[in-house]
Amino acid sequence: MVELCVACAGAIGGAVNAFMTDNRHVFPVRFDGGARTIVRPGLAVSVIVGLVSALTARRGLVGSCDMDLDNVPVLLLAGTSVLIGAVSAHALTRRADVRLLHTAVCRAAASPVAHPDTIAAMEVAAPAAVLEAASRLVLRHRR
Repeated sequence: MVELCVACAGAIGGAVNAFMTDNRHVFPVRFDGGARTIVRPGLAVSVIVGLVSALTARRGLVGSCDMDLDNVPVLLLAGTSVLIGAVSAHALTRRADVRLLHTAVCRAAASPVAHPDTIAAMEVAAPAAVLEAASRLVLRHRR
């Protein structure tokens, strides 16, 4: 009974994350990111990640300190599981969103001011390096 409660609450946490991060589509969606393909996880993947992480956290807690979770209030257990599910699913969707924003900046920077080699380097650079390169392009455009 406790594991079912934890699993359902973790799945709810994953679903909450999917709706908060605009990943409401049921299945994963692919975007053409130029140098790489970007996959946004979607609702199903967020729910599965939330469920698995909540169950894993419960197993880790029970295994590491021999705690009997049958005496823990159900509301506290469910709330913790929702939080664990949402945070772990957010780690997955955040990575996809960073890549998506990175690609968006690269496409926006593909202006007449930007050299094609600069754009190609930006597509595989770290996000901070992309921001710096885009800032240099904006400054060059204003002159």
